[in-house]
Amino acid sequence: MPVADDHAPTTSRQLEVHLPTMRGYAAYLDRTSADLGAIAHRARTSCSNADFGRMLEDLCGDYETLLPVLHEMLAEQERIMQRYGVAVDALTMDFERTDDGVAQAFGGADSITGGGSTSTAFAGLGPTGSVPTPYPTESEIPEVSFGFVFDKLAWALEEFCGFDVRREVTDYLAGDVVGLTTQAICWEQIGTRVGQHRDGLVVAQRLASTDWEGDAATSHFAAMIGWDQPLEDQTTKLPELGGYLRDLGRQAVHTAQFVVDCIRLAIDLILGAWSLMYIPIVGQARFVKKAWDAYKQASKATAYLRMLWSFIRTVKDYFVVLHDTLTPAHLPAAPQTVAR
Repeated sequence: MPVADDHAPTTSRQLEVHLPTMRGYAAYLDRTSADLGAIAHRARTSCSNADFGRMLEDLCGDYETLLPVLHEMLAEQERIMQRYGVAVDALTMDFERTDDGVAQAFGGADSITGGGSTSTAFAGLGPTGSVPTPYPTESEIPEVSFGFVFDKLAWALEEFCGFDVRREVTDYLAGDVVGLTTQAICWEQIGTRVGQHRDGLVVAQRLASTDWEGDAATSHFAAMIGWDQPLEDQTTKLPELGGYLRDLGRQAVHTAQFVVDCIRLAIDLILGAWSLMYIPIVGQARFVKKAWDAYKQASKATAYLRMLWSFIRTVKDYFVVLHDTLTPAHLPAAPQTVAR
């Protein structure tokens, strides 16, 4: 984006305005504001639920705290960009009411040129089409019931190993990975689309600055520098947020599948030794050994769950980064009325 010159003279600059370019630039800012509004609406409607089930419940509270901050930032972003568009619209209409003869009276070399047409140079800038609809990348985790034989396993492990596998494992085999990964894709799409707007604004300002000079132009382009960092932050960090959530959904599915496999193997071990339970001494000893083998399998399941919880803590730490970076406070100020 254009960089303000801190050493520029403070005297009024020569006024140079090409009206078709001004109209095209104003229309582009209006179009950008409208699309930022569509982005904010997509975030509000597609990323509003933080209830992802027992397996991911440790994430939900922090994510629920983050969501309003992101929604507020996106909504405020639309409002401020709309103000920029309105400001350029107003200046353009003011210039239209000032013919070239009057413009020369401002400083002798000032000029306002162009007829009633609108430049098409801005037409292809920024994203086109509607904001895409997000989609899930994972299927729902199926409900798992181990039935009566699982109760036997649970009894055996608790009786001989002091381990309640039902409390430690199966309560966590439910999570809304469909909702989680749908929101993940949504944040990735929003970040990509904001990046397209950032790139479009760079080109639009370069085009506008070739046909618009003067105090108002200097003030406007200096203020527009304030958009660069917040849009860059969104372009990088929102897709990163989406990537974390998508990876978390995939890992949750893999964890559930692994846990189920471990429990089923443990059940097979218990059932294989169940008939030996009633053989005095030898049979009971073998059953206890099988119970310990089953315990080892169930322990693998809990270890895998701990790996998932460790990743959840990493994602929660990233929420803190976003909470401090993607806020309305980091957006540029709304434009003020300036001299031409």
